[in-house]
Amino acid sequence: MLGFEVPTVILENAACDFGTGLLMFHYADGYRMLEDPGEVLNSPLENWEKFLEEVYNKLINLEFTSQDISFNPELTNIQKYKLKKSNPNIPELLINKSPGDVVDIFKI
Repeated sequence: MLGFEVPTVILENAACDFGTGLLMFHYADGYRMLEDPGEVLNSPLENWEKFLEEVYNKLINLEFTSQDISFNPELTNIQKYKLKKSNPNIPELLINKSPGDVVDIFKI
């Protein structure tokens, strides 16, 4: 998965936390997947699509061993409303702050 090797290794590590997975989902533009899944599925960027699908499935299936690190996607109420209006089945855990302690993560 060219370009996604490091995030994939982190995601597949048994110690990867739910908050870290949520961070990777949103930093890989998971919002776009929530907003328009067809855009991701029809993307010519197969590695991006595959990574988003993997992290999405791991998040919604709660396949993380811990929830110690919190991540807040910082979506506005309007963004959340629009997402829920277009797809009422979007899991709340993908759009809200995750449980755990807030850790100051350096953003590149």
